[in-house]
Amino acid sequence: MAAKLAFMTPEAAAAFLRQIQSPRGVILHGQRVQGRYNRNGYVRNENIWQSRVLEVVGPTHMMTLEYWTSHFSKFSEFELEAYRLAPTNVGGVSFMQFRFARIDGQAQTCLQCIRTDPSLFGIVQARYGADPCGSSTAS
Repeated sequence: MAAKLAFMTPEAAAAFLRQIQSPRGVILHGQRVQGRYNRNGYVRNENIWQSRVLEVVGPTHMMTLEYWTSHFSKFSEFELEAYRLAPTNVGGVSFMQFRFARIDGQAQTCLQCIRTDPSLFGIVQARYGADPCGSSTAS
């Protein structure tokens, strides 16, 4: 099995390597995880205000995976890692969170497609959410 991991900062990559190279290591499916730095490397992600996570609040009838994937696909190619639907304290209003697989513009493009679509003005609110890989968030 093989995987490629990309970290938001060199410090996060170093912490991961320390963990897997520690005496205890990390065991996945009964096998010890091994890792090394990529010879080519990546530059530090300076876009700390961006996130792979997009949060949308709007009418419950619009908060479906089918609706949003159809809407997003009109503007961008994307790959979702996960999504989550949750009710809010307001009747008829729901919350959806989308976790995109990469930070290479997928969430950014989808956020802009919501913010610039006149048919969604005043209907839904969208913002970046906390990225599990550690970037900051801002709307």
